[in-house]
Amino acid sequence: QRLHVHKNVGRALPLRHDMLQIWQAHKSTIVFVTHGIEESILLADRIVIMSPRPGRIRHILQVDLPRPRDTTSPAFGALVRAIIGHIHEDISLIARA
Repeated sequence: QRLHVHKNVGRALPLRHDMLQIWQAHKSTIVFVTHGIEESILLADRIVIMSPRPGRIRHILQVDLPRPRDTTSPAFGALVRAIIGHIHEDISLIARA
């Protein structure tokens, strides 16, 4: 079964909360697909950054932040910057190709 979270923030926030509750209750593997950096850090234990076409795994980052995640913490901000850095690095490689 697939659950799609659209860019409608009013709906997305409660759905994120519900998804985390389901995960905490069942402790099963869940694959979230998102284009949101902050959303990926809030929901994931591991973040996989994919290349554009063809989609290949470029980077895997471990999220070792306690739950609930604090979006104002220095560690959260550092992870956001690291992800943005990887994305910019990948864009530069593509532009040179």
